Amino acid sequence: MADGGSGDRSYLIAMALGGAASGVAVTLGAWAFGALSLWQSGVAVGAALLIGFLVSRPWAQDIQELTERARSIGDEDVESQPMARRTAIGVALARALIESRRRVHSMQRALEERAVTGEQVLDAAPEPLFVIDLKQAISHANQAAERAFGQGLLGRPMVDVVRVPELLDAVDAVVTAEQTEAMVDFEVGDRNERSYRAIVGRLETMGGGGEVAVIALQDLTAIRQVEAMRADFVANASHELRTPLASLVGFIETLEGPAKGDPEAQGRFLRIMREQASRMSLVVEDLLSLSRIEMEEHTPPGETNSVATVIRSVIDQLEPVAEARSIDVRCEVADDMPAVSGNSDLLQQVFRNLLENAIKYGQDGGVVTITGISREESVLIAFADDGVGIPAEHIPRLTERFYRVDAARSRSLGGTGLGLAIVKHIMNRCRGSLTISSQVGEGSVFTVHLPPPMG
Repeated sequence: MADGGSGDRSYLIAMALGGAASGVAVTLGAWAFGALSLWQSGVAVGAALLIGFLVSRPWAQDIQELTERARSIGDEDVESQPMARRTAIGVALARALIESRRRVHSMQRALEERAVTGEQVLDAAPEPLFVIDLKQAISHANQAAERAFGQGLLGRPMVDVVRVPELLDAVDAVVTAEQTEAMVDFEVGDRNERSYRAIVGRLETMGGGGEVAVIALQDLTAIRQVEAMRADFVANASHELRTPLASLVGFIETLEGPAKGDPEAQGRFLRIMREQASRMSLVVEDLLSLSRIEMEEHTPPGETNSVATVIRSVIDQLEPVAEARSIDVRCEVADDMPAVSGNSDLLQQVFRNLLENAIKYGQDGGVVTITGISREESVLIAFADDGVGIPAEHIPRLTERFYRVDAARSRSLGGTGLGLAIVKHIMNRCRGSLTISSQVGEGSVFTVHLPPPMG
């Protein structure tokens, strides 16, 4: 500022001298030719200097003040007025500075708003986004990127965040302008592996911080899981139907050939064929039931006023199955349980599947207990058996289609592997849930949480 002040003061001196120079020159010329005496010339020179100074001073002051204002045009408040008012040119320049200052501030606000809007758009994007510079360091990462890859991403090299050779090769190709866009699929994580599709695009204009490319990540984990589930479902469904079909075809060929005249063999084979056909029928019936439930998963399920009545109806239906294994089914559900979400048909499917499982996997001559607990936010119905229990690593997968802890035992007991999947989807429709707890050698407890009726 000291240098600027001394420079501005020089305007006063320069203009004063310049304004008086012509008067001094004329006076000296007149003295040289004898038109003026020495003392008259001295008086004329002094007058010229004084008049030049007085005339030049407003101009010099306007120029000094306008120069100071011009230097701070980007920082000064747009409403502050330059003080230059001494000359017509100063007034015109002052007005021009005011207009320029307003334009500069307007452009600054527009740029700041655009920058803020850009930041907000990036942060609002649900998928991870990175902006990188020429050195492949991260100059911006949105909130989704920080949730997926951790905090403190700014300034870090991309190679430190995602160490995937395929992605880094694609980034390098775009940053070096070998390609304008690149796309690559990759997986990250060991235990909780996630699948991503990265789209790397080059910026047409480099940013002020050297930003050169944008990396957008699309999370494909759910899609990959659905694809895997679909493939598993087709394979499992094919297996469940292929095995009894192969048995039926084999027995039919035997009945048409070697056992054609053997009534004893025919009776034995027909009984097995009936069992296999019944097994296929159960699988198809459960598949159709599961498909219907999934299609209606977002439809309000109605309500049931008497949970105890539905449970006792299911117990009556499965009484022959329980008696065949000498299992005592005990119901400890009060008649005055509050109404719950889910019509009686849906709840019958839920309770039947859970009670049937408890009877199948409980001990011969054991006890299955059905308990009802009423809470303010939901009703809990628990089915407890005294069977062999379920290892902890299997529990999270029990509601998957066709998943079985012991596939051979399940098939021998007539299970289709779809019962718990049906229960899970019915609970989703009812906005309820299913929890499973088990100890190996001590039995299992399957509990459904039924909320009150919807709205």
